[in-house]
Amino acid sequence: MSTEFVAIIPIKKFVVAKSRLSPVFSNVQRKRIARTVFEIVLKEVQKSGFKKVWIISNDSLIKAKFGSITGIEVLFDEHYDINKTLQTKFKMAALQSLVPVYLPADLPLITSADINKILKKSSSGRNLVIIPDRKCIGTNCIVLPKHLVEDFTPLLGKLSYYSHLSQAKLNGLPIMAFEVFSVSNDLDTYEDLQIIRRYLK
Repeated sequence: MSTEFVAIIPIKKFVVAKSRLSPVFSNVQRKRIARTVFEIVLKEVQKSGFKKVWIISNDSLIKAKFGSITGIEVLFDEHYDINKTLQTKFKMAALQSLVPVYLPADLPLITSADINKILKKSSSGRNLVIIPDRKCIGTNCIVLPKHLVEDFTPLLGKLSYYSHLSQAKLNGLPIMAFEVFSVSNDLDTYEDLQIIRRYLK
């Protein structure tokens, strides 16, 4: 039986997203940026090798806009805590015989080809894969094998890349960690935007 993956994408309300861009963009502009980038991510994810896509959001507008698309479910964030929520969804995925893959909603350069490259590197979901951000500090993708959902705790936040590597080493979990340009470049700050602009078509 072939491996089936589920993309898990948490997303804040567009009206409150990208607050770190507030020094240079208005609320309306930041909302437009957040929505546009999320739609890029969603489009590339849909073109990739996923059985399902789970959007994690409590925004009724997001549910109304994207919840009726075939293959996409908008799931409630019952914890209001990114790490607790991801752990719950990881376990839910494993119970459905799906390999969970965490992706952020703010990757404007992401491509389906790079997503599929990551899925392939996971050896059909048997390898724990961690993709760092551009500075190799944060975490921009996690592929979590079904048999590890009880042993691995998502630790997104400051220095999460190091936290995930340390956790894996401490618990003796085999891990693959490598940079993927389009996935490692997320959009949080104006500095990020300046770098990303160089590569936008």
